[in-house]
Amino acid sequence: MIKIKVFTISSIVASKAIGEDEELGPIEDFIMQIGYENIKNIKIQSTTTGTGYYHIIYEDGLPYTPRTTPKKKGLFG
Repeated sequence: MIKIKVFTISSIVASKAIGEDEELGPIEDFIMQIGYENIKNIKIQSTTTGTGYYHIIYEDGLPYTPRTTPKKKGLFG
């Protein structure tokens, strides 16, 4: 099944040598965990506030299972 994992980083901290491991380390660990060959795409989004977002689109190898939605019982439950 295709999934998306979003990481938020501070591009100000990540630009410094010490902050690089703190900010980008979890992303690298996640890529090692799921395997590079399972990554379909990586999108990077930056903002004007110095925050960056990494959207990692990957396949987890599990069959598709639709999300269950709770059945509504009516207006008052």
